[in-house]
Amino acid sequence: MTISGWIEKIPARVSLGVLSMLGFINLYISRVNLSIIIVAMVRPASSNQSEAIASECKTEESPDSINNSVVTGNVTNIKPTEVYGNFDWDDHIQGLILGSFFWGYAIFQVPGGRLAEMYGPKKIFGISILSGGIAAILSPIAAETSYIALTVLRALQGFCQSVAWPSMHVMVAQWIPQHERSTFIGATFFATSIGTVTSLPLCGAMIEAYGWESAFYLTGILSLIWCLFWAFLVYDSPTQHPRISKEELEYIQDDTKARDLRVTSTKVPWKSIITSRPVWALIITDTLSVIGLYLLIIKVPSYTKNVLGFSIKDSGLISALPFLLRYFGAVIWGSIGHQLIVRKITSINTSRKLCASISTFLPAVCMLGVAYAGCNPTAAVTLMTASMFFNGAVSGGHMVTFSDISPNYTGFFII
Repeated sequence: MTISGWIEKIPARVSLGVLSMLGFINLYISRVNLSIIIVAMVRPASSNQSEAIASECKTEESPDSINNSVVTGNVTNIKPTEVYGNFDWDDHIQGLILGSFFWGYAIFQVPGGRLAEMYGPKKIFGISILSGGIAAILSPIAAETSYIALTVLRALQGFCQSVAWPSMHVMVAQWIPQHERSTFIGATFFATSIGTVTSLPLCGAMIEAYGWESAFYLTGILSLIWCLFWAFLVYDSPTQHPRISKEELEYIQDDTKARDLRVTSTKVPWKSIITSRPVWALIITDTLSVIGLYLLIIKVPSYTKNVLGFSIKDSGLISALPFLLRYFGAVIWGSIGHQLIVRKITSINTSRKLCASISTFLPAVCMLGVAYAGCNPTAAVTLMTASMFFNGAVSGGHMVTFSDISPNYTGFFII
């Protein structure tokens, strides 16, 4: 069988799922890379600052642990080879740069969702990943220019990438039958966790081997390569796909009543959306959920290095653990939610609420535990990892509910 014949036998939903998963991986690789790269870009803090940071958790070395990193109880024995840049950026400037992504990210999500409904999710999602690749490649130049230039670049990246989640919700509403959505979202949307898992150790290794600039270049190139596959293999709706089988097309249309969003001119029911209690429940739930998520994404690398005392390379590996478990949690909890529905153990509504409760309450308990873990790195890392595993239940909770409650306006219900 030729390669083209083999490709034609792959269900269109599978190829969409694989490329969507890789897209979300690249989305977060280009988003998260700065969280660990900035640790290597900045000069060591002054002696007073260093002492203040390390006053609680001292790094103790023993003759038997030189050149090794060993975590035992409350003691971390590390002899790292550190890599630093030449930027004199204090904590305020670093926070400004790291937070600037979310300035743009917060602005364009609702308009971005509507753009996906009007012009197709393929184009909008593709542009969001392309922007991340371009921004990563330009970041070293921006940083050398000034921290303001890097801040503006990150804000523009956030602006462009804000459309990724709403555009893919539009794609899900078109392509994925309702009873498959929790599984699909768990496997694809939560590939963002794989992106974080990949980005942190990959950037850490690149920094130690070739310098911090190389980490930006590599992550940018990966996004550009993905864009080529997305452009030629993905379509906005099943009816546009030239290689979809007749059986699969009928299966999707029977379940989703899919239609081409490009020809949609339906007026947006703003009043109904704004006054809807389920909509506000989703907004509040998602807002509170992502506060903890992004706190970990942004601050875990500096926490593991500056507080727990790990090297940059080890910090990248350890910081990735919570997000690796988040992905496994998303797949597991999404599958559990799916089984609860198809086996008629619970209603769709009850299954969504159960997963939403798991994804918010249990991570909160774990993060409170981190606050009391003190200088015990084993306890701190274990609790952070457990919190993200439970947070993965959003794949069967409020995240998939966006497509449930309003498939025609899914682009407005954003993560």
